[in-house]
Amino acid sequence: MMENKSIGERITQLRQQAGLTQEELAIKCNVATRTIQRIEANQVSPRVYTLRILSEALGADLISTDQSATRNHSKGYVLLWYMRDLFNFKTNRMKKISILSTTALSLFLAIFLISGTSPEKEKSIRIEKPQSGIKVIYDENNKLELIEVVFSQLHSLDTLVQMQADLRKYDIELNYRMLNFTDEGLLKGIEYYASDGHSSGSAGIPKMKEQTFGFYFNYSGKKFNDNSFCIGNCWETNPKNSSN
Repeated sequence: MMENKSIGERITQLRQQAGLTQEELAIKCNVATRTIQRIEANQVSPRVYTLRILSEALGADLISTDQSATRNHSKGYVLLWYMRDLFNFKTNRMKKISILSTTALSLFLAIFLISGTSPEKEKSIRIEKPQSGIKVIYDENNKLELIEVVFSQLHSLDTLVQMQADLRKYDIELNYRMLNFTDEGLLKGIEYYASDGHSSGSAGIPKMKEQTFGFYFNYSGKKFNDNSFCIGNCWETNPKNSSN
């Protein structure tokens, strides 16, 4: 039976069944003809690498049944050989490219999923120059975290009145002590007072320029520009504010 044959006899039988000469098999496996001759004559015990390429060329598994070869190679060595062979495009080029492409895509997706489901990072309040108007930030539990109000030259009397109404929804009182407008009806200067019942203050600027004036209430418990409440030019390096 074929299982009782030596590895040399098995290779000879498989080669003949495939209709190959020793020279043709050697060319197909990219080895010397003398190597094929010595293996078939059982003069040498083929390495796992050689058995692998012979298996591919002859369409048979010569590795798992050749105990004389596999017992001399550790699992780590076999794994290393498979990895090296995977990048050898001289044989089964398209199959190996497909395997590598699938592996790379799987690794990319795994990294993406891991980064997206990593342990919860410490939340922080961004310290940056805000946009004009009202910004309200909630945490993941829908708890109010921050309210920012910023005045700019884009505001008209109507938008300022609307801001007062919107802030009442959050129990914030906003009073204007002085308002100046340009001929076009846009905000030129402002003095104002803000309070949430716990913190309050007033500030003003007679002529709006590039400064960012307004106020914020920080309810997150985290520091935001070193304050839980600020009114005035709050988004500068050293904000100036007036609070009561």
